[in-house]
Amino acid sequence: SSRRRHTRLQGDWSSDVCSSDLSRGKLFAQRGEVERAISDFDAALSIKPGMAKTHHARAAEFTANGNYARAIADYDLAQKLDAASKTHFGKGRTQFYMGDFASASATIEDALAAQPNIYIALWLYLSRKREGISDAEEQLERDTRRLRGGWPSPLVAYYMGRTDEQSILNGATDTDEQRKREIRCEADFYLAHGLIFRNERARAQKLLQQVTAQCAKDLLEYEGASAELRRMK
Repeated sequence: SSRRRHTRLQGDWSSDVCSSDLSRGKLFAQRGEVERAISDFDAALSIKPGMAKTHHARAAEFTANGNYARAIADYDLAQKLDAASKTHFGKGRTQFYMGDFASASATIEDALAAQPNIYIALWLYLSRKREGISDAEEQLERDTRRLRGGWPSPLVAYYMGRTDEQSILNGATDTDEQRKREIRCEADFYLAHGLIFRNERARAQKLLQQVTAQCAKDLLEYEGASAELRRMK
């Protein structure tokens, strides 16, 4: 999935010498205890240096606390250590939060090519739009043509001007209560960016604040809302 920040931490790490630090770091990361997660990933790297996945995991936590330069350094090192590391999406989001939208567009475009996914396509659209690409909507439609079906496809229609904010909110539901809450968090986040594009910053800020107040801390949208609110300040 590309909806959560820590899916890359899944799997069996029991063979690693530093598995206890990694496991505890993963748990802290999922809870949103960023500094404690970083401390455990630091400890893991001190025991077993050069682990691409540990640098990758720590990069996400540096992004979460706004230490973007160190996050980029960790993403780059993870990629250097393991060419198969899927760092592009995380690195691209970090570049987005830094306000380097051109670099974010290029990096997330690589992520989408490697892993076609509608959420990655939405982030690519956000980057292109903030970069000022004139045909960002047309590119979004092309990028998602074979990826649409169910949620979050209505957001593509929203960005294309084919549906409105209230229709998105009315459709942000699911029979599973946890997924229903996640969908509403996603709706608030992506609608907030639609408002930013229209320069309705006060309304956008309110929606972003709802995301940080109500959503799980390991959702990408929580990470993105937190970063956007930092930039607004």
